[in-house]
Amino acid sequence: MRNVGYITYMDMIYNICYFIILILFVLFLWGSNRLIRASETRKSVVIEHIDTIDSQFQLVLTISLFVLGGIVWFVV
Repeated sequence: MRNVGYITYMDMIYNICYFIILILFVLFLWGSNRLIRASETRKSVVIEHIDTIDSQFQLVLTISLFVLGGIVWFVV
C-alpha cells in the first residue's frame, strides 16, 4: 500500500460531504427546537416554514456539492 502524503481529490470530497452533513444536522436541531417551542395553534405554520427552509437548504447544498466538487477537481 502506498503512503500518500498529500490531500487527494476524494479527501476533499469527503470533507465537503462531512461539512454538508454537519450543516444538515444543525438545520435538523434548529427545526426540532422550533417545533417543540411552538404553541399548538402555530404548529402547522411552523411545520410549513421548516419544510420550506429544508427544501431550500437541500437544493442549495446539493448544488454546492457539485460546484465545490468541480472547483476542487481543478485545484487539487
